[in-house]
Amino acid sequence: MKKFLRLSWGADSTPLNLLGAVVLSFFIMLYINTFIGGFGGIPAFIAYAFCFFLIRSVQKAGNRISHFVAIDSARELRYIYFSYAEGYILFYLIMKIVQVFAGIAGWGNIEGKSFGEYLNGLYGTTIMERWAYIFVLIFTISFVLSLFPLVIIRKTSTWLTYAFCNLVFHTIAVAILVIAAAQYIRRADMKKVSCLLDALLLCQIKSTGKVVLYLILIGIYVIVAVFGSYSIARCIYRPKPGHVIAHPEKYVTMTEDEIAEARERSRKKIIGISAGTFLVVAASAFLFVYIFFIQKDEEDRFKQVGECLTGDLCRGPIAYGSTVYVPVDADCDLAESGVALGYLAKQGENTASRYYRLVSANVLYKSINKNHLYLQVTGTENHTYLPMTYIEKQEFWRKDELFLLWDEDWKGESLYSKEVTGYSVCPKKLITRLEEEFGYVNYATDDFKDYDAYFTISGYSDIQQAFMDDGSAGDWVGCILVKDDRFYYGSYENEITGELLELLHSVLGGA
Repeated sequence: MKKFLRLSWGADSTPLNLLGAVVLSFFIMLYINTFIGGFGGIPAFIAYAFCFFLIRSVQKAGNRISHFVAIDSARELRYIYFSYAEGYILFYLIMKIVQVFAGIAGWGNIEGKSFGEYLNGLYGTTIMERWAYIFVLIFTISFVLSLFPLVIIRKTSTWLTYAFCNLVFHTIAVAILVIAAAQYIRRADMKKVSCLLDALLLCQIKSTGKVVLYLILIGIYVIVAVFGSYSIARCIYRPKPGHVIAHPEKYVTMTEDEIAEARERSRKKIIGISAGTFLVVAASAFLFVYIFFIQKDEEDRFKQVGECLTGDLCRGPIAYGSTVYVPVDADCDLAESGVALGYLAKQGENTASRYYRLVSANVLYKSINKNHLYLQVTGTENHTYLPMTYIEKQEFWRKDELFLLWDEDWKGESLYSKEVTGYSVCPKKLITRLEEEFGYVNYATDDFKDYDAYFTISGYSDIQQAFMDDGSAGDWVGCILVKDDRFYYGSYENEITGELLELLHSVLGGA
């Protein structure tokens, strides 16, 4: 770069050139952050702004090296290209090192880690962890180098066309890479992917050979991208042959007005062709981006198959078809080994909305084993369920020592408290009396449609299980439905009255 600047004899560093370099660098930084990830940010912004502004200013000033030194345009272009590549890589490394040291010395290193430990925390410790960062770094460098023709193109229409086509090309490349990586990503994790780096980090590739192969392929991609962009730059930068008029007699007989009209028609034709080309490229780019990024993902084919019957998502029952299920404490991974059934909605939730698919997308799964009774929901909610009929027959609660009666909105009541609230300790005497009075309860989904209040009764072995961090569902005992100031045990057929009602009121704190 030093030799290039010495030979170029200065630059045309106007404020407009600086503004253009800053705006372009900002958009390039956003593109890297949004589509590629990992190696954008302030270092990329400053490095590209510096290189583009410096070299572009030299080109706009018309200070070509070949005007002062006996070299051809091809060699001159190589000086410019290597200066561009060296300048970006050098300034990016400097800014990245400054950023890392600032993180180590500042709030980014509150644990007091050493330089090596800090880097390991950022980029992993083994090649199997770091290969994604190496891959993305190589891809990012190839993207920046492919933008080299923007430094030397002087014609605005050509400059804009190349910039747009280059972005479309790399967007398609990113989409293809994400689709390829999706083959190694768990379906439940695909919604976490927002850029190429995310997809590579989520890849479950355990073969070092495959990692090496992919790094070799990205190396080949860099060579192709750099060679292609350099060839385009060479075609643009080389000397242009003189323009020969095929039929000069036409211009001899034309008046000045006719010549002006001919030039105007030619100008409109060029504008029309450029606009048409731009629209075609824009339409193609939109089509590819829509196919690879905006189209509905695999889960969008799902329909709602279940619904939470109450507002208590942790301990309340759900309906799958006409069957009632209740949460249980069980370790299942049906999202990986089971079959997706469809969406599980909260009370009154619209699963057909785009917002639901992006934010919630709670998918219900079942086992491929017909004898396996569990259902599991994954998404913003993660719970495992068993059929109510099975739970009622097993009576797991009989081995428990602690019983709690949970309000439907116990989470909301606990929101501003250091301790979990929204529950009442329930004596075992009440549980025994309810079971003796009503026995087996036939739960129906219709009973949960218009209640005034709802309470879940859960059993636990001890207090630690009841208040564990991940919210234990405990053992299902039953539920209390309230409607029109009447209390029912699990069904409107089972009204609680007399001494049993007084005992329940004493637990709830009412009269």
